[in-house]
Amino acid sequence: MFPTRFYTGVRQVTVPNPAHLHRNDPTARTFEGLCSEYNFEKQTENFQRLQEVLIENGTRFLYVASAHYKGDLHTNHRFDAVAENGSLLWHKYVGHVAQGGQNHVFVGGMRIKVSIFLERTKAEQRALLSGERLLINLVFDESRMRFMNEDKTLWN
Repeated sequence: MFPTRFYTGVRQVTVPNPAHLHRNDPTARTFEGLCSEYNFEKQTENFQRLQEVLIENGTRFLYVASAHYKGDLHTNHRFDAVAENGSLLWHKYVGHVAQGGQNHVFVGGMRIKVSIFLERTKAEQRALLSGERLLINLVFDESRMRFMNEDKTLWN
């Protein structure tokens, strides 16, 4: 059974399971299951690139929860994909309004845009996935961490 909320690793922040959130909406299309059985649609390339990073670091995406539901203008889509060891949560929201989308990974106690995370070197990604503050501090200086962290805090 999937949780109703996913823990992000940033302080006590959680994000709702979109399938659970829209389970009583008869117009919504929901999914809870293995990532290997899910169609990431326009995010397939990001999924493959993130999956490669995870595999290089001894884990992989395990499961995903998603919902397609009626928004104000069009169908909105949101999903959360979780690494099997819990080191990374990918949160994607597509809303059809200006600035209506989110595409972040929660890793190493930070919220980072997927594009920024994927631009990091393998050593930087490995440090973030370790979740070890000492290692992260050795690899990143404080100004770079503030640049990457969408939450604008360093630690939970």
